[in-house]
Amino acid sequence: MLSAGRLDVGFGLGWSEDEYQAVGVPWRGRAARLEETLDVLEAFWTGGTDVRHTGELWTVPPSTVLARPAQRPRPPVLLGGVSPAALERVGRRADGWLGVGLPLPALRPLWERVRDSARAAGRDPAALRLVLRVNPAVTAAPAPAGDVPQRGTVAQIADYLAAAVRELGAEPLIDLHHAARSPEEFLSLAREFRDALAVPPLPARPPATD
Repeated sequence: MLSAGRLDVGFGLGWSEDEYQAVGVPWRGRAARLEETLDVLEAFWTGGTDVRHTGELWTVPPSTVLARPAQRPRPPVLLGGVSPAALERVGRRADGWLGVGLPLPALRPLWERVRDSARAAGRDPAALRLVLRVNPAVTAAPAPAGDVPQRGTVAQIADYLAAAVRELGAEPLIDLHHAARSPEEFLSLAREFRDALAVPPLPARPPATD
């Protein structure tokens, strides 16, 4: 209710085996765990108030779940990853791909692989979203073209995102935690990107309900 249903659920398997080791979770089998996690969430989100799940990894006994998501039938699920298996999973199971900031010539074939996987699974590729996340190092002077979008000026990064929107239908997501060293700098950069991308203001939040 806090977001009035404005919720996207994003998952990724990660890239660092050390992180898995640090929390005592095996690196092997991570894809199968994600697949069944999605099954469990699907049961909780869409199974009505009486939920159960029996799988290879987990069992949820018959349970009464009264908390339901505001979105119907469930919140959109976005999956990350760039390996062939990850991209196939996006097309087969997700509502969209959490893409990464790559040069457009490298990004296009990955997005096409997602769309091809959706077609192979009998799904409409046009219904999938490309949420393109970039976390650039913002520079004062223009960076070489080959460095964009990993680094560059606000104008360079904005031009890259505008091209991704125009050519691929991407939804830009800018992560400034590598670029800003203070809250003030963060807000200043956010305003610069907002103006450069001509982002419209957010709609008014609906009144809270009980």
